[in-house]
Amino acid sequence: MDADESYPQRLMSGDDNLAVDGTPVSSGVVEIPSSASASWAGTRHGKMGNIGYADGSVEETSTAGLQKAFRLAVEGTGFDTNRVAIP
Repeated sequence: MDADESYPQRLMSGDDNLAVDGTPVSSGVVEIPSSASASWAGTRHGKMGNIGYADGSVEETSTAGLQKAFRLAVEGTGFDTNRVAIP
């Protein structure tokens, strides 16, 4: 949601089996502060999920990969909150 050519690895979207602090998210735009813990909920993709980046690429990740992507997005941009679109 915060696309910018300067930040190609900014997270933009993700599967709807995303959970924040253990609570599954609803469809729509979700704000995830850097202090929150993101994870994949349920059994879709074997507790894996897909995340879309500002540069148009998509990556399938584990929960550890998801948390790393959020951490890198915050470190790389200086933003304290990630906003992602969930179908």
